[in-house]
Amino acid sequence: MTTFNINDPRDVAAYSIPEAAHYLGVPASTLRSWFAGQNYSHKSELRSFRAVIRPADPKSLGLSFSNLVEAYVLTAIRRRHHIGLPAIRRGLKYLNEQLGSKRPLLEEQFATRGAELFVERLSEIINLSRNGQIEIADMISAYGVRPIRIRPGSTTAKAPISASPRSSTRRSKSTPSVDR
Repeated sequence: MTTFNINDPRDVAAYSIPEAAHYLGVPASTLRSWFAGQNYSHKSELRSFRAVIRPADPKSLGLSFSNLVEAYVLTAIRRRHHIGLPAIRRGLKYLNEQLGSKRPLLEEQFATRGAELFVERLSEIINLSRNGQIEIADMISAYGVRPIRIRPGSTTAKAPISASPRSSTRRSKSTPSVDR
């Protein structure tokens, strides 16, 4: 389960869903479903979409600076590397349950090869798309595993921003202090 440190300003709820969606260049409905889940019907059957990320304030859906970073990483994995949400969910579940990662989108360095998602732990490459199968590093590098690098302007966000976990004031700037 995700843990928040109320003494850490990065974990204090300071952003609304629409505000975060604007900063990240993600539809508010998508961001809301990632943080709150969603019920929907499929062939007249009621189904549920579970939340992917736990918000800093579950009651108001207030998001913290760390939540923005988690959503940004999820956006990069989905958009730039074309990894499906079911594969991401399985990978996050594996990291949480098997490797004890409390907030994998903040704590881990991901890499991809095609539609497969990987992390490196203790010099081992773990294939999250294959239930934690350990890969041979030489084979992986020979076949082109791409690390997920998060840089300013690497998503489709509209304008650079500055977001400070110590201040509720956020405004557009020419040089972002938070990657998009």
